[in-house]
Amino acid sequence: MVAGLIIAMLGLGIRYSYGVFLTSFETEFAFNRSSVSGIFSFYMLACCIVAIAGGWALDRFGPRPVGLSMALFCFAGFFITSIAQNRWNLLWAYGLFLSLGTGPIYTVVNSTVSRWFVKRRGLALGITSSGGGAGAIVVPPIATYLILQNGWRSASFEKSRPQKASREMVPGPGKMTPEAMKYQTGRG
Repeated sequence: MVAGLIIAMLGLGIRYSYGVFLTSFETEFAFNRSSVSGIFSFYMLACCIVAIAGGWALDRFGPRPVGLSMALFCFAGFFITSIAQNRWNLLWAYGLFLSLGTGPIYTVVNSTVSRWFVKRRGLALGITSSGGGAGAIVVPPIATYLILQNGWRSASFEKSRPQKASREMVPGPGKMTPEAMKYQTGRG
């Protein structure tokens, strides 16, 4: 449950910190506001589609490989963003890679938590769902600090680093209930 909160906080915090980078993208690439906002709009549309695919992948492969894949896509998206040379690089980084990394957050976290917790399921889902709001409060100020200290390219790359921890945040078989183990192995 706490792992779900942290994953939701990081993933959705990343999503909602895009606005912190707007001015940097406008300045660096000589974009107008509508071009930069259009990249985020495309990213959000892609997230809607990817959320459905994430649900399918979760049912087929389980939370561990899906969560690890999401973390790798986040890393790739921010790495590509940190070396972007034009609008198309940003569109690929956000519209494809980051949407694959953050799009299925609610689907994966809440579906997994609802299967792991029988007693107090509502409380568990409430805690994990609050991660989105917490991330929107915590991550953008950290991104702002990193931009002010090191510039947006370095901040973009640094934002990808906490995502590698999601592999350790998904509990292994020794920490799960029998019902969760069935789901984890795909035999549920």
